Amino acid sequence: MIEEKLKLILSKQIGVDSTLISMSDLIVDDLGADSLDIVEIIMDVENEFKIKIQDNEYQDADTVQKIADLIGSKV
Repeated sequence: MIEEKLKLILSKQIGVDSTLISMSDLIVDDLGADSLDIVEIIMDVENEFKIKIQDNEYQDADTVQKIADLIGSKV
């Protein structure tokens, strides 16, 4: 469930078909996100999952899986 919602958020923000997003994809290098995209993705994640993510927590979350793991640790 986390993975599917996250892929939809990424798809909407970055403009990549959610079925083409892999959990091992790098957010910047593979999906083409820039720094503004990342901030907006984090805001969407916080709203969708009703969590708060600190700046230092998502700085190391460079793959889709790491963001999903971060969400999982907070819900």
